[in-house]
Amino acid sequence: MHNFLSILEKLKFGETVLVEYSSKAPIYLLFHELIKWSRENNHPILVDDFLDTLHMYRAQMEIAGIDTSLLNDLNVIKIGGAINIGNVLGRVPITESTVLEREYDKIFEKLPEEKMINLVLGFDKLFILHSERKDFIPSIYGVLKYLGNKKRIAFYFINADLIKSAVPEVLPIMEEISTAVVSIEEKDEFRINLLKPLNI
Repeated sequence: MHNFLSILEKLKFGETVLVEYSSKAPIYLLFHELIKWSRENNHPILVDDFLDTLHMYRAQMEIAGIDTSLLNDLNVIKIGGAINIGNVLGRVPITESTVLEREYDKIFEKLPEEKMINLVLGFDKLFILHSERKDFIPSIYGVLKYLGNKKRIAFYFINADLIKSAVPEVLPIMEEISTAVVSIEEKDEFRINLLKPLNI
């Protein structure tokens, strides 16, 4: 974990980092460390919470004995879901992808912060809701559109098991778009592997 946090110091605003993990990985540990790192470096945090994934992370943290009070004042944009955590800035219904992107943009553009750490949770679940391949395009475009946006460093948490089984073509597209790709390995220890070089 220490090596990963040292790499974070070299990230530039405008980057998009893809965080790939398996269904068995304790990904909430990395989420917790990213929040602590952001706070220590005085970076405002924005969480994009798809389908109450933030609630799942909080519950897992509580069961693991991790203090969850640092989640109470997070700025959150909720996309679908109904469980409120943190300071909910706006809600976007799970609907047609183009409508979802338009409603999200309206909220994001009103944010006062000049620079922020944007943690995107549960984005992968959006793809299993689509009925046709063509419906993926607006969601992928939403990621590409914000690439290079100097207002944020984005971390997209993606369950690789879910994507590979449901829509395998999405993962290599996301890897291509992202400026960095890391994977979480949980064999003998919690290990973070760098799959695509960061800007270092």
